[in-house]
Amino acid sequence: MNGKGRRVWVLLKISILIASMIICSTVFAETKVVAHRGASHDAPENTLAAFELAWEQGADAIECDVWMTQDSELVCIHDRMTKRTAGTQLDVTKSTLTAIRKLDVGRWKGKKWVGQRIPALKEVMATVPQGKKIFVEIKGGPEIVPLLRSLVKRVKMSEDSIVIISFDKDVVSKAKKSMPGIKTLLLVDYERSIVSQSWKPSPESVVKTVREIKADGVDIHALERMDAEFIKKLRAAGEVHAWTINDLRLATRLWEFRIDSITTDKPKVVKGLVDSLVRSKQAKKDEKRGKK
Repeated sequence: MNGKGRRVWVLLKISILIASMIICSTVFAETKVVAHRGASHDAPENTLAAFELAWEQGADAIECDVWMTQDSELVCIHDRMTKRTAGTQLDVTKSTLTAIRKLDVGRWKGKKWVGQRIPALKEVMATVPQGKKIFVEIKGGPEIVPLLRSLVKRVKMSEDSIVIISFDKDVVSKAKKSMPGIKTLLLVDYERSIVSQSWKPSPESVVKTVREIKADGVDIHALERMDAEFIKKLRAAGEVHAWTINDLRLATRLWEFRIDSITTDKPKVVKGLVDSLVRSKQAKKDEKRGKK
């Protein structure tokens, strides 16, 4: 083989290597694992400890709940009232950041977590590594959106590292109008009709709402009875994410349905499952390729 032939052969090998890397990256980009309120099975929910642990456990993203304080600060806590996690009753929306930060929201989870405080959203955002994401669930109403927009600009996070979610369609609509470059998802819960035994809202009505508010998709409460056809119908709305899945059998089914992300209290366990499923899938592809 002459010099020119060798160069062509090297370039061909490089092209094949790059192509295989692209194929693998596409496979591994399938289903992301989102840590629900951080690694909330192992650490106190919505605390810096829980979020840091989620990153250590390999989560692709974290999810946090955001309320606005009396002095217009954005803080991460699920309930409007602090009693469940702090043992002391304060209304977040009627309390100052200073007052809220005095509360211990780690003690209830065990001695190891004593001293954990309710974090400001900007502190949680600061934990997000390059290439990872934060799902911000807006509690309260649309009044939070301008504050969130201002914060995103101040912390200089890339828009593709933030996803805004809410059950309130008006919040989702305002967020999308205010921050068009950031993905917004409508959170959807389901109830089963006693009369018809069907799940409500229907996929068709969800898709209609998502299109009206110009959201990027949905984040649904995952139910055991959901099948591939149900998810396929929701795909007309855009992306389909699901919460809160700790059962590995259900997580496997959702992965098979090519769900965009799985939100879980156990990111280490579910991430391990997803990675195992992806490796198995890739091995089967490689085996088929080798037989050709």
